[in-house]
Amino acid sequence: GVEWVEPTIATAKEATLLQIPQGTPLLLMTTISHLPDDTPVEFSRSWWRGDRLRLQINSRDFVMTLRDDVPKLNKGEQ
Repeated sequence: GVEWVEPTIATAKEATLLQIPQGTPLLLMTTISHLPDDTPVEFSRSWWRGDRLRLQINSRDFVMTLRDDVPKLNKGEQ
């Protein structure tokens, strides 16, 4: 399967479920898995709190793309 990880902001629903303030930065992982004939068999989205996540990446298979639709942080924001 393929997994994408990208930054996002907690909506009211996600904030309630994760017990965090609305607007808290999160990481969104989207996963799609296919059978050998390319039939999709899994689709999932997972929202991760940055303070509870440790991500391990196998660099042999690592691909990075840059998005230009993500707003840039202003000075002083993290």
